[in-house]
Amino acid sequence: MRILTLYNRVPFPLRDGGAMAVFAMIEQLRAAGHQLDLLCLNPSRNFINTSDLPDHLFHHYHLQSFIINTDVTFSGALLNLFSRQPYHCSRFYHQGFVELLERKLTENHYDLIVLEAPFVGVYLPDIRRLTDTAVVLRAHNVDHLIWERIASRTTNLFRRIYLCLQAARLRKFELKLAQSVNALVPISSVDGAYFRKQGITTPQHVSPMGIELPHTAVAAERKIQQLGFIGTLDWTPNLEGIEWFLRDVWPKVQEKREKLQFHLAGRKMPVGLQSLHETGIIAFGEVPDADAFLRSLQLFIVPLHSGSGIRIKLLEAMALGLPVVSTTIGAEGIPVVNGTHLLLADTAEEFANAILLIVNDPEFGYQLGTESRKLIAEHFDVGKTGYQLSSFYRDLVHA
Repeated sequence: MRILTLYNRVPFPLRDGGAMAVFAMIEQLRAAGHQLDLLCLNPSRNFINTSDLPDHLFHHYHLQSFIINTDVTFSGALLNLFSRQPYHCSRFYHQGFVELLERKLTENHYDLIVLEAPFVGVYLPDIRRLTDTAVVLRAHNVDHLIWERIASRTTNLFRRIYLCLQAARLRKFELKLAQSVNALVPISSVDGAYFRKQGITTPQHVSPMGIELPHTAVAAERKIQQLGFIGTLDWTPNLEGIEWFLRDVWPKVQEKREKLQFHLAGRKMPVGLQSLHETGIIAFGEVPDADAFLRSLQLFIVPLHSGSGIRIKLLEAMALGLPVVSTTIGAEGIPVVNGTHLLLADTAEEFANAILLIVNDPEFGYQLGTESRKLIAEHFDVGKTGYQLSSFYRDLVHA
């Protein structure tokens, strides 16, 4: 099959979960023998100079991009109040991209069109006008749930009211989009169940991101000296989670284990985090090798209180056999058993105690890591997930 994939940014280089999820999917489909064309917006917030990308990306995926200004502005947010569109999505619509899409669909025949995330769903009416090709929505998250959770934790009254309005608009947009496409591919069974609960009857196939299990796990440590986190830090759920951890959890851990270190890494780290001089905290900013950073840790944390979908870095940490402490939302979408694959904790007291439990019993942490590797091999094997998705797409096209 020939498949056209649309994404709201250029998914290269592979420095964050969204880019990795898109690349994993198109690479799995290419490995299954399908021809992939990748048409991307290149937004100001995540701008990539495509001339710096390696040639094989253009050869393998026929990558094309369109530069667009998606900056959030006060005037834009204000004017959006008089619109019915969610500001999250309307910022990604541009007539120039419609013209590029029209040329693409006129010059080529596609068996399938895949929308990676709802933000490119603003182009579905144009796609329906231009072609009768089946369209799939691949849902990395249930995005309106993220913003509902963020709004609920916002203390500023006016900001909370605005976020609640945008979350409601995004919910209406996202559910209508999910019902309007020919097939829905959520990244987790939790998200898939949520869509069904909302009355979405679109044919559905849950397809988690495939992980290639590393040949070697991290070594079992007799003494845990450093825990850490890595993730894109201009993504609101990550930033809020880290701020909560540093403010409410870390002091409780330090009180009992003052020599323990917390290592923090991630793209677009705010200046306030980069300049931290708190006891035991080392902020690295963006690191050149995420795998090496993960392997330098003896314990990984996921302190998220908003979000949806699946945390890719959590999957990678589990695949390495690292013991993990996560909030329930942080591990959402992964079929973990608390106390078997990781430890779940939602309050600051519980989170600190879970960390200290593993620190005080490294053998227990090693057992958690061993079981988590088994879970990744069983449920997230890259070959298995790719084959299943390819079969679903073939059945959809030939139905």
